[in-house]
Amino acid sequence: MLWQSIEDLPSDEVEEGKRGNLSDIQTLTVSPFQFSYADDADQLKKRFQQWLEEVVLTGLEYWNKSL
Repeated sequence: MLWQSIEDLPSDEVEEGKRGNLSDIQTLTVSPFQFSYADDADQLKKRFQQWLEEVVLTGLEYWNKSL
């Protein structure tokens, strides 16, 4: 499994009152990173770096606003 929600964990694995508020979930990008096996590796790396930088910056801005 690549991703698991904290809500999916057995209650004994999550401290009481530490489940968080799932209504605070924010989408960090409008489109997933898509690629094909036929893509040029160098161009793919450049596109991924740009996409990742934008997503990370969006996430950091969202996190900063929540502090």
